[in-house]
Amino acid sequence: EGDLFEYRHMRNELSPVGVGTIKNEQATINHCMKFANIHKHTNFKTFRFRKLSSKGDATGRRDTFTEAEYERLIKFMRMWVSKKECPNEKQRLERQLIQDFILISCNTMMRIGEARQLRLGDIEHYEEGIDELGKKQLLVKLNIRKETSKVREARNFITRGGRYFQRLIERHGLTKPNQLLFSMDGIKSLPKYKWTAHWKALMEGSQIENHKERKIQWYSCRHWAITLRVQHGVDLAVLSKMSGTDASNIANTYYKFRDEHSRFASLQSRPKNKDIDKISTT
Repeated sequence: EGDLFEYRHMRNELSPVGVGTIKNEQATINHCMKFANIHKHTNFKTFRFRKLSSKGDATGRRDTFTEAEYERLIKFMRMWVSKKECPNEKQRLERQLIQDFILISCNTMMRIGEARQLRLGDIEHYEEGIDELGKKQLLVKLNIRKETSKVREARNFITRGGRYFQRLIERHGLTKPNQLLFSMDGIKSLPKYKWTAHWKALMEGSQIENHKERKIQWYSCRHWAITLRVQHGVDLAVLSKMSGTDASNIANTYYKFRDEHSRFASLQSRPKNKDIDKISTT
């Protein structure tokens, strides 16, 4: 009866999952036990499980995606913005804006408020670079104004994802420095209810389990970007300058995540022609 008391710990040693998944699995197990008990296959009705709490999640996971979830999100968005799935041109353009917002956020580490207030004039220049896999990347230099920063400090940095900026600007015909990038008219950002509705559609369409309970939100795109760079050993001082947060905060927040995923990654064989960059493309 007490053999599965530490079920959450046992389950997360196999593969990290959210609290909601654990609850569902425990409920399923005990439904089976009740059935078995009715038919005299067991001498007790249910296992005893340790009480679950979303605080201090045993996975050590910050509220962001797993690699599999992010890959599903990218794949779903390709279909979601297609003419077949969304024939209305205006609605499709709005979905494409959301798609580019996610891709840019997951590449630049910007805070959500910083990204939504980004203007055309905040883009300083583009430049080409070669990544560690020998693949060409279009880099972009961004200026984050202090009035849009959470910590009220301006910063500028070079980041990947330049082609998403170029695509977004071309689609919306932006030409003036003061025009908002993530806006349908260059003046006003999308209303809050639309950001909420689009996120819900993307989470459900991507089959990201328990996203509400795990608090997988727009801010998770920033967490994803920082997490990937931590995993790949980018210097904390560099990450601090790019993301606009203290190096100590990055270490305290993301290195737990890194240990978990580094251990997993070390046991994987890398398939041919597949690399981390592919899940950041459309």
